[in-house]
Amino acid sequence: MAQMELLEDIYIKCEECGAKYRIDKDSLEYEADFIGERGMGAEFEHDFYGEEQCEECGNWMSYKVMAYEYPEGAYNSQDTETSGCEFTRRPVVDIVWEC
Repeated sequence: MAQMELLEDIYIKCEECGAKYRIDKDSLEYEADFIGERGMGAEFEHDFYGEEQCEECGNWMSYKVMAYEYPEGAYNSQDTETSGCEFTRRPVVDIVWEC
């Protein structure tokens, strides 16, 4: 069985004061949604997201990594969204097969 996973912790920087944080990948919220049917089958969006308050300045920071599975069982692409922060490293997402 295949499962989309965030392979590494994520790294962000506060846009207000520049403080840097490592966010444990296992602490993120997760949701998967069926997007629709396309020529080669089903497409899914996998969202890994969370929010933190900067310990230095109190700024609220939210972050989201969206990974797309198409066709089913294959990594297609990814995108990110942030508010109040920015990623300092590109998040690494991929399909992991369990034996």
